[in-house]
Amino acid sequence: MEKRVAEQLALFGQSIWLDNINRSLIESGKLENMIGEGLRGMTSNPTIFDKAISNSNHYDERIKELCHPQESIFEIYDDLTVRDIQDAADIFRPVYERTQGLDGYVSLEIDPQLSQKTKETILEGKRLHQKVNRPNVMLKVPSTDAGFEAIEELLASGININITLIFSLDQYIKTARAYLRGLKRLSEKGGDLSKIHSVASVFVSRIDTTVDGMIEDLITRASDPSVKKHLQSLKGKAAVANSHLIFQNYLEIFAGEEFLRLKENGANIQRVLWGSTSTKNPAYSDIKYVSELIGKNTVNTLPDNTWEAFLDHGRIEEALTADIRESQAVIEDLKSLGIDINAVCQKLLDDGVAAIMETGVDTLYLVDSFGAMYSEEIQHLILKYLKAAEGTGKEIGVHTHNNQQLAYANTIEAIMLGANRIDATYMGMGRGAGNCALELLIGFLHNPKFKIRPVLKCIEELFVPLHKDIQWGFALPYMLTGQLNQHPRPALAHMKSDDREKIVDFYDNLIQEDS
Repeated sequence: MEKRVAEQLALFGQSIWLDNINRSLIESGKLENMIGEGLRGMTSNPTIFDKAISNSNHYDERIKELCHPQESIFEIYDDLTVRDIQDAADIFRPVYERTQGLDGYVSLEIDPQLSQKTKETILEGKRLHQKVNRPNVMLKVPSTDAGFEAIEELLASGININITLIFSLDQYIKTARAYLRGLKRLSEKGGDLSKIHSVASVFVSRIDTTVDGMIEDLITRASDPSVKKHLQSLKGKAAVANSHLIFQNYLEIFAGEEFLRLKENGANIQRVLWGSTSTKNPAYSDIKYVSELIGKNTVNTLPDNTWEAFLDHGRIEEALTADIRESQAVIEDLKSLGIDINAVCQKLLDDGVAAIMETGVDTLYLVDSFGAMYSEEIQHLILKYLKAAEGTGKEIGVHTHNNQQLAYANTIEAIMLGANRIDATYMGMGRGAGNCALELLIGFLHNPKFKIRPVLKCIEELFVPLHKDIQWGFALPYMLTGQLNQHPRPALAHMKSDDREKIVDFYDNLIQEDS
């Protein structure tokens, strides 16, 4: 019997996952039928669960069972979503085993309200991993500065991760590096790299929606028919061109020496996953972001209607190759017209920040985990967050690290701009180079309710003796990781080694890993 188009696509090298989950899909047998047609995985998010629970009665009985004074709304939601994820993962388990762990995954998103809180994301990820207790589940973490550290830690703990909300090439590169760092740490602990799988979820169609709107504005203002025609020819090309550049970098990174060394110990590539692939513009093909993104060793997530459309009239033809000249030309052409794809991606990320503002969190923190930011970056981001928070009642906070001796300066920069949730510690105590020093901050605030003497007494009696046994504070290795925008973990290890005075060797190793 002739194989269905989704099965043919899988044989070519691209897997299709469904961007949906609900109780009916699980209980009716429809999911098993879709797997029979070639479906190889599933993703979810809080919005999908909200629609599933709100628009059906399939969850009502379970909600009634859980509704008692001891259960919070979050605990009820947690129970409902984890049950769906577990049941769907069990249905996909044969796919997981047949493909030897390549496919058969179901993705569950860590609470988005924790997206700017690294430690809380890590703890929640580990809790969900234990509670779900399925080998073929991936936890979703956003590709933000706070997220990258959590991604690395969770991967190093042996947890499969779906890194989401990637728009730009820069975000993708940071995502791939976080994956490689996580694998390296897991390998150093003697972990089994062959059991770890991850995908980098690149959001596609939203870019065309934004860029096409900008092109339409230019068309409206243009008077020359030839200019209008050229502008019209660029519509619907930005998203795929951007994705193609990311795909080319993906090929380079996972053919590089750093990954190949890990591969010798069983590491798997982190496949690129194309997300947000439903067609928004009715003038385009309903499978545009499937057909134009067919590439080997990738994943495409489709909503139900796009899945049905692809089964009906999809064709298998390789669209993404290592030749990116045409895509580069599109990006450069757009830039010459004043449309910068990086600015567009930043806007989409900003929209994500705005979406966070609509959640129940009361504070959004800017976290400089690597101590890599300078004052102009602090200024840019704090002002961006303050603008997004206008009228929401939410506070803006800052947490700085002292790798480049800028923790205090960056903290007071944030205060003067309007941030009013500030992190500081006695003597700047903290991991590696430490944080903003509390005693410095009190001196700056000039507020009579903050007394410096009790702080100094505490430092004298507790922290000065403690510092003799536990070292923290500025050192050259921390400075170097900060300047290179790297996690300070290599510096921490170097400071504990017998070679801690060999700064040049440390620097050479750092730039070799960063290249």
